[in-house]
Amino acid sequence: MELKVDSIDFSYDETLVLEDVSFELKAGEILSIIGPNGSGKSTLIKCINRILDPKKGSLIFNGRDLLNLTREDLARHLGYVPQNESRNFPVTVFDAIMMGRKPYISWKPREKDMEIVSEIIEKLQLEDLCLRDVKRLSGGQRQKVLFGRALAQEPDILLLDEPTSDLDLRHQLEVLELIRQETSRGIAAITAIHDLSLASRYSDKFIMLSEGRVYAAGGREILSSENLQEVYGVEVAVLEHRGEKIIVPESPIA
Repeated sequence: MELKVDSIDFSYDETLVLEDVSFELKAGEILSIIGPNGSGKSTLIKCINRILDPKKGSLIFNGRDLLNLTREDLARHLGYVPQNESRNFPVTVFDAIMMGRKPYISWKPREKDMEIVSEIIEKLQLEDLCLRDVKRLSGGQRQKVLFGRALAQEPDILLLDEPTSDLDLRHQLEVLELIRQETSRGIAAITAIHDLSLASRYSDKFIMLSEGRVYAAGGREILSSENLQEVYGVEVAVLEHRGEKIIVPESPIA
């Protein structure tokens, strides 16, 4: 599995949001998109998932142009977990995860679809909640359901927009551990994330966006105090703990 994002531009009307963004991703890798608010993180994920269409550039997945795939075909390769999602109609946890099987269901779920959803519910430890209305769940539980729906698509790439936002520490770690477990099976993941310490712990590579452009790209070495000060406008201390980088913001730069 290989994804090549090459020279992507995107704009809203005349406002350029992404400019000349490029990176590559392979099976088993977690790529974190980092940068301040408004730098284009969510927009980039939406361009990859074709929620938004780039104005320029290419998205090549295993030699195929994602811009030419049907929505159904795209959904078989890319599983999307939005930052938040509100539904105005009642739906159970089981049915919400079953929605991920839509690209494979012609009329009604098959036995295989039921088995896949049941296995995901067990994996995510949602058995006691499977008949509960999603609107009645906590934030962490809802995030697990959205993650489960994406897994039900059996994707090659998971796209996660702020998967740890509004979650407590336990649920943050649970969600990121689930992402790592899935990539260990050979799929890849792209996540937009604000917590740089968690990104450092769970990611294999990074792209750091600043005003819609790639300021730095690579491994954990790009999480330097110089880069972070320049992009985020704050003085930071970069510490080491058990071989992991811990990012400690200290004060805004005047």
